[in-house]
Amino acid sequence: PQSSAVYAPFGCTVGDDCNVVGASQLVRDKRGVTATIWTTGLEGGGAYTVWWVIFNDPAACAGPCDGGDLGIPKVKGSVIWATGQLVGSDGFGNLTARLREADTSGDRPFDLPGDAVGLIDARKAEIHLVVRSHGPVIPELVYEQVGTFAGACDVNACEDQQFAVHR
Repeated sequence: PQSSAVYAPFGCTVGDDCNVVGASQLVRDKRGVTATIWTTGLEGGGAYTVWWVIFNDPAACAGPCDGGDLGIPKVKGSVIWATGQLVGSDGFGNLTARLREADTSGDRPFDLPGDAVGLIDARKAEIHLVVRSHGPVIPELVYEQVGTFAGACDVNACEDQQFAVHR
């Protein structure tokens, strides 16, 4: 297992302006990966999704892999829905997801150049986990709020809030 801190706010520079708000663990095997995130500071009563951000060839990133590298075809990047959850009033999240190599069954919000069609090699890819808010729960939109990238974003303000990096 690989452990990593969960950082906020999204997009902060690790080591400079990030707050540690939780922990994550990534377990790699020959067929895929399993991630668990334990996090705090979420909006009580909110809907959240977690996203696999996969850099299948991290050596092709321009520097440390980040969202800008997803546009580089040689990186063979993918963004795939991992899991979703409604958060209780305490603002704590405990989420677990599994991704098998070549599985693209989850929502894929972006068409990326050189898209790798998911995870190519579980043992070599750099994987970031992104926690995305979909705002307060809307009962008739719960499925979309916890299962899609843009679920209820036309009603609530959606934003990426936290992340973890597993190299």
